[in-house]
Amino acid sequence: MIASARMTNEELFLARRLAMTLSIELFDVLPRPQKGDGFLISEDGNPNTMGAKLIGAATGKLQEIASGVSSGTIKSLLVLGEDALECGVSETDLEKLDSLVVTAILPATRTTASATVLLPAASWAEKRGSMINLKGRLQRLNQAISSPGGLATTGRFFATSSRR
Repeated sequence: MIASARMTNEELFLARRLAMTLSIELFDVLPRPQKGDGFLISEDGNPNTMGAKLIGAATGKLQEIASGVSSGTIKSLLVLGEDALECGVSETDLEKLDSLVVTAILPATRTTASATVLLPAASWAEKRGSMINLKGRLQRLNQAISSPGGLATTGRFFATSSRR
């Protein structure tokens, strides 16, 4: 399972719990190193790396996941809010998978194009939750707009509304 450190603490908690329930041992988030300015821009391009570490979602196993997909020992991959190609998995390796389940905001990545199952995800503006910044401070995220298409959000996990 590959998750995103752009997800809220609540989403990461649910993703970690799903991994434990399904006995998924290889679980990680994509690091996003960037050049910081020492003032406003940090060297971490993810807003919730600290939360991912505290929840146990940032495990350092991303290379092992990519190698397992490449060698064929990993037959299924669950990708939550990321592009697997940015995580070291090639397009050829995605084709080797028996199943590829992806949650995404837009169906515009090479990973979503290869998905066996593609589920819609909420953008940062469509959800509420919390994140932990680099200084260890809990920060709230409030929903600014409703999700389109009659979907009810619970973090990044959706249920279709029966009302129209």
